[in-house]
Amino acid sequence: MASIGASLLSAAPFVLHGGKTNPRNFQRLPTSFRPVKASLKGNAVATKPLVLTEEPPKSQGLPNVQEMVKNNPSLVPEGYIRSPEEMEIDKTMHHLSSQVPVIDFALLKNGSTEELSKLDFACKEWGYFQLVNHGLDHLMQRMKDKTAGFFNLPLEEKEKYAMQEDMQGYGHVQQPSEEVKLDWSDSLVLFTHPARYRNPSVWPRTPRGLRHMIEEYSSEVSQVGVDLLSYFSVNLGMQKDVLFQLHEELVSFLVVNYYPPCGKPQQVLGMNHHTDTNSLTLVMQDEDDVSELEIYYDGGWVPVTPLPNALIVNVGDLIEIWSNGKYKSAIHRAVTNDSKVRTVHITGLIPARDVHVEPLNHLVRAKNPKLYQKVKVDDYAHIYSSKKLDGRTHIDDVTIEE
Repeated sequence: MASIGASLLSAAPFVLHGGKTNPRNFQRLPTSFRPVKASLKGNAVATKPLVLTEEPPKSQGLPNVQEMVKNNPSLVPEGYIRSPEEMEIDKTMHHLSSQVPVIDFALLKNGSTEELSKLDFACKEWGYFQLVNHGLDHLMQRMKDKTAGFFNLPLEEKEKYAMQEDMQGYGHVQQPSEEVKLDWSDSLVLFTHPARYRNPSVWPRTPRGLRHMIEEYSSEVSQVGVDLLSYFSVNLGMQKDVLFQLHEELVSFLVVNYYPPCGKPQQVLGMNHHTDTNSLTLVMQDEDDVSELEIYYDGGWVPVTPLPNALIVNVGDLIEIWSNGKYKSAIHRAVTNDSKVRTVHITGLIPARDVHVEPLNHLVRAKNPKLYQKVKVDDYAHIYSSKKLDGRTHIDDVTIEE
């Protein structure tokens, strides 16, 4: 659900500037990426006030879905309607929902080899898992409340932070096109760490405390992601810091997707099926009996109903490439419903844009040949931006044909 990752990194003109951080020197890393529990206390980057630097431009001209539903709940324009072949409603496999792996983060932290093996299975077989006991329960509802406050603001207030050319801000990641069906969602997209990647003009000032909440939540979730990378490294037969070091400078971003109720949920998607173009994605969903996330598994779509206070984690394309296909970047999509608002908080981790990604040497053997070409993160972003969101089209472009 963070498919914009590589493209977002590529679109930001200010990403070209500034030196790299040496992963071996943790004191030079942002607080959220040091191998200790992240804290805002004493973090000059985190507490520095954000200042508007320029007047935000107008929105891209796509319909605001939330406003459209408020004005006419039954209206669903033709541009959102998909064919039965695209929707594949008959392939929904509710009976497999309970089989989505659940990983206990506290057990991983305590050195459980059994939990490490379960994590390895989840990444190989599903590319997805629910993560419990991650220690972020105290932040989750507060974050949901603050972002709900933002989406409930009048449209003219939200459009003060309209999405800009760097793909940060409030609006739609999609570009207008007669050939591509639209997704039933509005989004807030922000770089979060390192701070110099941010566009301060699109960080909302209201509701009060939202900026600080985004800072705190993103810092803590990103640290969980960094820890997971270390467990991936161990399971892939390496020292625990190798995947982190391969990123050269680990960048994180936040996407908050707002999915209003839809009058034709059997014909409309909140987000088309895709894989994520980044390394790792950590998702906070609303907790009730309605799930918008579905994973493509074993020939069908498996709904993911979140456990209380769980994060839903998925492997991205870049981890699949580094692991030479051992870990799977799973196809997934967001569906709609006709009764409830759904808000999803997506944290994505991605390497610096000039990093080259290719299968790790020790994972390439005669019986397991190299499956992917070497690709620069920035070039991979251009593959994403040149194609519509559609299954594995992006990673297929760097797959070596037999």
